[in-house]
Amino acid sequence: MLESYSPRAIVPRFLLQLASAKGVLALLAPAIMLGTSCNQTQPEATTQLSTTERCYVASFQQDTAMMNLSFTGSKIKGKMRINYGDGKVYDGTILGEQKGKGDTLILAYDFKINKLDKWYRNPMASLKRGDSLVLGIGQINVVWGTGAFDETVPIDYEHARFIFAPADCKATPLR
Repeated sequence: MLESYSPRAIVPRFLLQLASAKGVLALLAPAIMLGTSCNQTQPEATTQLSTTERCYVASFQQDTAMMNLSFTGSKIKGKMRINYGDGKVYDGTILGEQKGKGDTLILAYDFKINKLDKWYRNPMASLKRGDSLVLGIGQINVVWGTGAFDETVPIDYEHARFIFAPADCKATPLR
């Protein structure tokens, strides 16, 4: 035979108190306050960075290069094509940022050679000199299949092959 039982005998006293009207309000009040504070919107930043597009061309012996860059704050993105005299064409994208006083561009150049289905990545460093960009030469170490400048060897801007001069963006076909 089943014995009858009282809910008070099984449910601890504090649970019954929580179930009372006061207990429910005591539990809901912090949840309501937390919910409303989380739903408050933060004021959005009103500062919008402008983007500036600049285009450059360079040549060295029989090699030519063109580069279109977009500057947003310190961030840089763009495209570059190098036509070498031996017939190779390096075509790809650039991502990076301005460093130091804004006169040094540290970039990664992802490119294909002659439109083959294989991508390469080279680090690039350019130094602003007036309106021109000097493409530096540095010692590159390959780590995990990706090239990176050797930080113990200074980048040489004095013996640069490519010195990029400003160009009309409409005249450089890198879109």
